Amino acid sequence: MATETYVHIIAPDRGSLFAFRDDADDSFLEYGVAPEVGDVVDIPVADARRWSEQHPADTDADGWLGYLCPEALAAVETPADGSLCYVGVSGLPVVDRLLRETTGVHPSVVLQSHTASNLAKYTVYRYDETADQFGVFARGRVD
Repeated sequence: MATETYVHIIAPDRGSLFAFRDDADDSFLEYGVAPEVGDVVDIPVADARRWSEQHPADTDADGWLGYLCPEALAAVETPADGSLCYVGVSGLPVVDRLLRETTGVHPSVVLQSHTASNLAKYTVYRYDETADQFGVFARGRVD
């Protein structure tokens, strides 16, 4: 049985996030993968910081945003209007890799991933322009 993977995608503006999501949708079609993709939403940075202080197990079943870790928030540029754009994706473990390796150049987008079986362990990825790919920005565990 495959473990479900959750990927949280944040960006400082809707344009960047929609461009990434369009590339992600193209990759999913090309590779025949059909993950669940949420709606793009705007979230106040203050709320995201507050949610990042929660333990993942303490959020409700629909509490995607509660899973954002402090490192993911630190990795994304904070916009002047004080809100971030967010979309969540869940699916087979390959979804995480597809998002990192097949979506092209998106320097303002940050990814955070974890599995359903281990909500407290996460990895944050940010686009590395030198390496021309998403690279690990942080790994962590919420105790």
